[in-house]
Amino acid sequence: MQGWSLERKVQVTQTRILEWYLRYGGQVFVSFSGGKDSTVLLDIARRVYPDIPAVFVDTGLEYPELREFVKTKENVEWLHKFLFDENYTASSDVQAYSGKIKEDTSSYLK
Repeated sequence: MQGWSLERKVQVTQTRILEWYLRYGGQVFVSFSGGKDSTVLLDIARRVYPDIPAVFVDTGLEYPELREFVKTKENVEWLHKFLFDENYTASSDVQAYSGKIKEDTSSYLK
């Protein structure tokens, strides 16, 4: 892949996103940290599916500038319950969010 042109890399990435989206019936989201890699992935994914949701996990350790940047992106769900609950596990929040996506997209699957 290193020898591929940028255009080919983007095209292959978009194809993979399309395949996963279809495989899971649109019940997918982009894990978004606000860093350069996830920002590029979110941009590429939203060129294929403009309404694809993103999930940002607020660990409480992010720089304020990063949080402000994340706020500029639309359709980003913030997960931060663990800041207030010592029994919180990220996997339970992701499972709950996945369930929400299933509910929201169930009408499309009929």
